[in-house]
Amino acid sequence: MTQNKDDPAIKIAFAPGAFDNFEGTQDELDEFIAEITAQAESGELLTQSEPVDLEALFAEDPEMALSIAAAMGMLDDLDAESMAALQELSSILEAQGIVPGDNLTVNPIKNRRLN
Repeated sequence: MTQNKDDPAIKIAFAPGAFDNFEGTQDELDEFIAEITAQAESGELLTQSEPVDLEALFAEDPEMALSIAAAMGMLDDLDAESMAALQELSSILEAQGIVPGDNLTVNPIKNRRLN
């Protein structure tokens, strides 16, 4: 994947709280963010990226897979059967001690936060 010079510039935006668990100094965080931004501007971010296989990720880390799917809008228009399955999955994750977080809200699921 490379960025064509005619493609619009990539805009980097970080969700509130995205770095709450960052274990480093403010200077290290600033440097990390600058590096990501520079890679986006140069196109290196795209050339170094790899697609995410959500099915494989779901097997490894269901909470992360759901978070990514929701961020991509994949959960926005679920039918009743799919919504029921997602609610059941949410209950299973909760029973396993996966604590809802603050980064992602999936409104159709009882306004629960999943990630």
